This record gives sequence, C-alpha cells and structure tokens, in this order.
Amino acid sequence: MPLSFSIRHYVSQILKAHKVPFLLNLLANVPFVGLSQKIKASTLITGYSAGRTLRSQVGIQLLHALIEEPYNKHVYAGLLTEVSEILWCFPIAICFFSRNLLPHQSQYRPMRRYLLWLGVFLIMLLMDDVFRLTLLLHNYADWPKALSYILYGSFAGLMTHRHWRMILQTHFTFLLL
Repeated sequence: MPLSFSIRHYVSQILKAHKVPFLLNLLANVPFVGLSQKIKASTLITGYSAGRTLRSQVGIQLLHALIEEPYNKHVYAGLLTEVSEILWCFPIAICFFSRNLLPHQSQYRPMRRYLLWLGVFLIMLLMDDVFRLTLLLHNYADWPKALSYILYGSFAGLMTHRHWRMILQTHFTFLLL
C-alpha cells in the first residue's frame, strides 16, 4: 500500500469522526483565504513596474481599510481587526472550558495546568491585540517591538518545552490542519 494512500485514509477517517470542528475551521478560514486571493489577483492584474513597486495600490488599500481602526469612513473599516479579536475568544474559552471538564484527580493535573497556562497565554495575546500594547510600549516607552515578540515566543517555547510529552500524546491532527 503506498504511503500517500495510508495518509489520505487516515486523514479521511479523522475528518469523518470530527466533522463539526473541521467545518467551523473551514468557515473561519475561507473568508481570509478569499480576501488574500482577491488582493493577489488585483495586484497581478495591474502588474508591477520596473522598479518592482505596484502600479496600483487597490489591493493594498483594501487590506489596509480592513485592518485599520474601526468606525472610520467606511462600513467595512476595521472588519478584520474586529473579527480577529472575536476569534481569539474561541480558543481561550475552549481551554478554560476543557480544563474545568477534566476531573481533579492527580493524573489529569498536568493537562489541567497546561490548559490553564495556555488560556492565560492566549489572553495575553488577546489583550495585546485589543489594546495594542506592543505598539503603545514601542511608541511611548521606547520598548522595542522585537522584545515583545521575543517574550511571547519565549513563553510559548517554555510552555511547549515543559509539556511536549503531553502535547505529543494528545490528538492534535486538527491543530496541524
């Protein structure tokens, strides 16, 4: 049996068993993929100049309008910003809800601890996204943006290093998707 067939069979079995999470992921990602393809198509149609700058900024202007601060001149202004902030809430709720579903027995303590710290980390990222903490620190306290990214990455790396055995034992196919 070829390897590709076994992988395809395995993925199809997983998808059959978990239709709802897959469809929710698909519904959340399709608009963003469509938007990126529209922007790419608009820049390819208008072409590039010899200096490798875009002749038309239509795609870039649309993307900028979708991620700028909401409540500006256009109805769709800030749409992606607001949607991304709402989407941050789903994994946070799942972490804390799953943590509270697990029994308080000692065998579940590492998983409960991991879900707690993962939820806290995601809340930190949400707060940074909502209140633009990295940008505020950079603009008003001369805090380098790279330092914030290094701190977030270090925290994520530390959590992964501390719980890597449990992460590998967990069914994480959808995380890869």
